[in-house]
Amino acid sequence: MTLTSKRLNKDSILVFIICIVLFLPVRSFSSESPAGSVTALSASRDKSRIKQLEEKNAELREENGVLKAMLRQANSGTIDINKKIRAIKAEYGVQVHYKYDKKLYFSAGWIRKPSSAEGKQILEKEVERILPIIETFLSRSPKKVIKRNLSDIFLLGELTFYGKSFAATASLDGLYIKSKGVEKGYTKEFLLESLFHEFSSILFRNYDFPKTHWESINPKNFKYSGTGVEVLGSANLYDQTDELLREGFLVKYSQSSLENDLNMLSEWLFTKGRELDVICKKNHRVKLKKEIAQKFYKKIDREYKFN
Repeated sequence: MTLTSKRLNKDSILVFIICIVLFLPVRSFSSESPAGSVTALSASRDKSRIKQLEEKNAELREENGVLKAMLRQANSGTIDINKKIRAIKAEYGVQVHYKYDKKLYFSAGWIRKPSSAEGKQILEKEVERILPIIETFLSRSPKKVIKRNLSDIFLLGELTFYGKSFAATASLDGLYIKSKGVEKGYTKEFLLESLFHEFSSILFRNYDFPKTHWESINPKNFKYSGTGVEVLGSANLYDQTDELLREGFLVKYSQSSLENDLNMLSEWLFTKGRELDVICKKNHRVKLKKEIAQKFYKKIDREYKFN
């Protein structure tokens, strides 16, 4: 290739470059420049992020409002519970406890072996449900009798002695009532029966009960099995049979001790009177025990009335 041709080629390239430069579109570096676009994009993202944060904040405020409402409702429930408890205390002199404290609930003797008393906190919704039942129980007993013999009612979500589960029990002047909800069998009827059942134990200890007369009604050579603890957990403990009724026992558990025999008859006397009357018409021994129980209660206070 000659120098002339090289020169021409160089000139041609130069002309080509000049043409490209001349015909390129002119771009302004205003707000539409690359730098300006980045700024606009950043501002747009900030606005979007602010909007998201505002929406999230609104959601949190709504959730906070719901939680506050729930807390107010919970506090209101507690206030209502305490108000009812104060009313019961004022009218009957009985203190209802529902905040579980082992040392407050149980004596040192009960906590030690072999009794090994244990309990658990009861749900507040159960406390709300039980308080009217307690009021029914108290209203069906002469107020003087309640004030002389009952000082406390302890509510629990669980109750065990000797490693066995108890539905209820009684101390010298207190009742212990467990409730785990209607769905687990702790119905209004069952809880009311338990209150009368256990209170009869307190009266049995505090007043002169005609034990000899009662035992004379039982079949010849019959002996109670013990205290009742030994049979807890046994099958068919609360079943009722014709044979048991003929012998003077409402259920199998009635055969565990004289006290438990009276307990069972007392709960029927105050909560299932009509059913008890039907049984008594066909079973003389049960009828005789019913008459002894009625005389026992009437001797304590003439104001006693039976369901």
